[in-house]
Amino acid sequence: MPTARTAPTAEAAPRAATTAGTAELPRTNVRAPVSSIPESSQRYSVTDVIAGLMAAGSILLSFIATGFGVILTIEPRPARLAPVAAIVALVAGRMSVRYQRLALAAVFVSMVAFVVGMSLAVITKHPII
Repeated sequence: MPTARTAPTAEAAPRAATTAGTAELPRTNVRAPVSSIPESSQRYSVTDVIAGLMAAGSILLSFIATGFGVILTIEPRPARLAPVAAIVALVAGRMSVRYQRLALAAVFVSMVAFVVGMSLAVITKHPII
C-alpha cells in the first residue's frame, strides 16, 4: 500500500535549484509606466478645459463662502454659496476624467467652507441665508 507522503526524488532537487536561480536574476524587460487615459484622448478637449474652470470656480465660491467675501466687500452667505460650490465641483468631476482629483479637492474645500463660514456668520452675527 503506497503512503501518502513520498520522499523527494533526485530529479526534483535540481529543478528546484534552477527555478530558484532564475527567480534571483534581475528582470531586463521592464515596461514603461502606462497612463490610465486612452492614447486617442491625450489632447485636452473643450470639455476638459471647462471642467477645470468649473472646479477652480468652485474653489473660489468656497473661499467667498468661508468669509473672505467680507474682505472683498461681497456679502458671504455660506448656506447658499457652499452647497452651490459643491454641486459645481461634482458636475466638473463628472464631466472630465482628467480633472477628477481637482474636483474632489474642490468638494472637500466646499465642505470645510460651509462649516467655517457658518461658524463665522453665527459668531459675527452676519446673515446665514
